[in-house]
Amino acid sequence: MFKISKLADYATVIMHWLSQHADARFSATVISEQTGIAAPTVSKILKLLNDAGLVTSTRGAQGGYHLSSPAEQISVAAIISAIDGRPKLTECGDHHDGCQLGPHCEIRGNWQYINKVVYKVLDNLSLQDMGGSVLEALGEQHVSNG
Repeated sequence: MFKISKLADYATVIMHWLSQHADARFSATVISEQTGIAAPTVSKILKLLNDAGLVTSTRGAQGGYHLSSPAEQISVAAIISAIDGRPKLTECGDHHDGCQLGPHCEIRGNWQYINKVVYKVLDNLSLQDMGGSVLEALGEQHVSNG
């Protein structure tokens, strides 16, 4: 099953909260209180997001964290990548490194294609889109459960 980590999920929550308050800077403590995510976890996530350039940290009395770019310019893929690395369904990469099957695998190319499609969907979904209907953001008319 394709599943992002709890930290990546929390990072999306934090980023969404910051996008709703884009005109100010907030301490990790305030973000923790407002999102319900434990303060040490918020601090860890903010460091990773800062390292990835998704949030900016300012020191001092008027300091705190804020988004580095407008929410519509930050992709869900970028948030997940900052925490978990590039999202993918399989370990199949661009090279055979680490794969026991190597050149004998006949479906590797298909998995690589599927990984690219999944990444593209997440990359086309912005932080702003996460505040509304994802289906509308992606232009879907109907999704079947069957």
